[in-house]
Amino acid sequence: MRRLLYGMAFLTGVLFLGHFACAAERLSAEFTQTKTLSGFSKPLESRGTVVIYSDLGLIWQQLTPFESKIKISENAVSSRASDGPQEVVPISFGVDSYSIPQLIQAVFAGNDTILQTQFHVKKEMLSDGKTRLTIVPKNKEGFPLFLSANVLKAANVERVEFTDAAHNKTTILFTNTRHTHLEQSEANREFQDR
Repeated sequence: MRRLLYGMAFLTGVLFLGHFACAAERLSAEFTQTKTLSGFSKPLESRGTVVIYSDLGLIWQQLTPFESKIKISENAVSSRASDGPQEVVPISFGVDSYSIPQLIQAVFAGNDTILQTQFHVKKEMLSDGKTRLTIVPKNKEGFPLFLSANVLKAANVERVEFTDAAHNKTTILFTNTRHTHLEQSEANREFQDR
């Protein structure tokens, strides 16, 4: 379950940051996540915040129904649930792979060449002016729990629909999106302190 959350947090960060152009940018938003699991009669709903730093990583903080936090940086994923201990998992990449911040930066710059090293990306313009992205990992070894995602965005990402390997569905709605320009030193300090 924790690996699935890591994957969802990563994917959300990659998709959310598609319009950033500067390395010292912070994007924050509130989310409502609804997960439909086979075997459960009611969907599970959670709410929280996501804060994304353009070249540093992201912080996904669930506030209800219980608190948990996932922080993804260039070389590690850390997580903490409620009062539990912090867990840190190092991230290692092969020579031909890109780190999470590099993939996020690829979306900032519109660099499909880098993004498409890890994902099949299909872009579709809708009649209302929004864009729908369909993203499927090329390598199931790198993203074993992730089958596909559909993303709906206008100026900002509004909705992500995520299907995992067990065919469970997760829908994430984003609201109150805010963009802030930061000095790089301030962004570094703020990201480390969170």
